[in-house]
Amino acid sequence: MDHNALTERQSWLADAVIGVVDHHEDSGTFTRARLRIVEPAVGSCAALVGKLLGESEAGRALLQVSTVRSLLSAPLLLDTGLFATKFSGKARPSRTSLCGFGPLL
Repeated sequence: MDHNALTERQSWLADAVIGVVDHHEDSGTFTRARLRIVEPAVGSCAALVGKLLGESEAGRALLQVSTVRSLLSAPLLLDTGLFATKFSGKARPSRTSLCGFGPLL
């Protein structure tokens, strides 16, 4: 999660990859993964995880837990440079929330 290509040191893990969730440019790897979401326009992988959680009743319940929201907040803040606009415009409100489930903070 949060990088869609393995490094050389990680190559031994290739057969274990069952899904990809990432916000970086698509490397074109793991195209047959059961779950493959690569959206470079999203500010953080945490937003994509939030979107996935929002697709099920159990996931939506998790999003109501403050600890879960806090855990998703840290990478969102880091990936967007504390929502700074200088980071390729990735700090727009639609990219700093849980993809339609409201702001994290």
